[in-house]
Amino acid sequence: MSTVAFNDPYENKFSVSISGVRPLYNSLYPGIEFNFVFTHMQNGPFHVSNPIGHVRIVSSEGDKRFAGDLTFQFNAVELNQRNETVAVSAHLVLDPFKISQIEKIRANKEIKMILNLQFTIVKRDRQIIRYNSAIGSSLESEIAQSTWIAEFLPSYNYKEVQLLEIPKIQSDIHVRLIEYLDGAWRYNYMGQYDVVLLNCRKIIEELDNILKDKGFSKKKSIDDEREITVADWRSFLNQGDIGKYVEDVTDNIRRFCNRAAHSGKAISKEDADYALLTTHATINLVLWNIEKQTLFS
Repeated sequence: MSTVAFNDPYENKFSVSISGVRPLYNSLYPGIEFNFVFTHMQNGPFHVSNPIGHVRIVSSEGDKRFAGDLTFQFNAVELNQRNETVAVSAHLVLDPFKISQIEKIRANKEIKMILNLQFTIVKRDRQIIRYNSAIGSSLESEIAQSTWIAEFLPSYNYKEVQLLEIPKIQSDIHVRLIEYLDGAWRYNYMGQYDVVLLNCRKIIEELDNILKDKGFSKKKSIDDEREITVADWRSFLNQGDIGKYVEDVTDNIRRFCNRAAHSGKAISKEDADYALLTTHATINLVLWNIEKQTLFS
């Protein structure tokens, strides 16, 4: 158990030990929870307050990489007499990117961490603060490879992923299009995957209307007697067969987003992700081409 002693200029002494490290349970986000024990080392009461801390991951080469700030579950600890102990905790918030970086740094070994801590000692006399002083030091901690693999990663439901930058699309002109898109992302986060598909279908229809309003339209026969006006992706993109390929994609997404295509089953996150990412990319392609055509017209 790693322990460090704190001693301010007025000889107020206490120690801080790490008594345990575990995954952060019952949380909406992944994290590492650190359990600390404060031990009084001097006669006379004082308060330890204003906790500040951050964590660095130590690589095999000895580099110290900043991982994040600690969130403490207390504002102040009161220590009254020698050898008195108080147990407290703090946690480090993680996310998929941080976890993937930790995986790279640890290189199939244990995780070594340095915790930089700072506190303020407050001495009271009849409820009057006589003085306070800020002091800091560092603690070392370690998570064994077997523990990280068997306990931490499963609790995070961690899967190695590729991170993809998806640009946020904005437009003052095509307001309805952006409303559908923002709504689709919002419902995806909320787990309402059927509404994601509904919004994606509306997006495709709105894209068709945008192209037709700009004069990129053509007649399409749907039976021997009727014709309808549809978006002409080939003339809009003006890149040979590329327009036809994009038109096929939009037609297929339109069908995919029809609730009848998923009859007898619940819409899954994978269904919603496929529709949303494809639709998002199509919007980006359309608006980029509109901007390009405007610049060179």
